[in-house]
Amino acid sequence: MTILTVKIDNTNYEIECKKGEEEILREAEKLINLKFKDNPHLEQLSQSKKFLMISLLLAGDLSILQKELLKNIDDQDYKKILEDLDILEKIV
Repeated sequence: MTILTVKIDNTNYEIECKKGEEEILREAEKLINLKFKDNPHLEQLSQSKKFLMISLLLAGDLSILQKELLKNIDDQDYKKILEDLDILEKIV
């Protein structure tokens, strides 16, 4: 295990991670800090409420992206996936 120090909202946190996870945690650190920067009105909140609000904002973004992804899968792709699943089911 690796100990990684991340700085979020001007506070350092030491977190334990598996080898190879450092890059994804650095990306998460950047994304969280960007959310703090884009939402300066959160600064007046307690630390726990700040993190709650950031979590809700990120979950909202994720929900929107998931809906967009599903919307972009057209019927043809969906039918092809179902056909492939049927073939795999018969093989198994």
